[in-house]
Amino acid sequence: MLTRGRLGMEAAQEYAGKHKGIVELSIAASSRGEVKFLELCKRAGFAKPQRLAKQLNLLLQGALALLHASGETSAFMRS
Repeated sequence: MLTRGRLGMEAAQEYAGKHKGIVELSIAASSRGEVKFLELCKRAGFAKPQRLAKQLNLLLQGALALLHASGETSAFMRS
């Protein structure tokens, strides 16, 4: 599930201007993570849950991109 964000970013880049539906789906995939973070931040009672959810999603997407660029994916493998 966590790799969907990276795949979504790749799809959005590859199909930008070529296939609107694929780009929309890739954006929705990234947004799902932020929605889940928002739900958890609200449940935990953070003062600014939307801001924190955006920041957490940004960190996650950045980590996924870095792992992909480096070829190191073991952090997201199940044992």
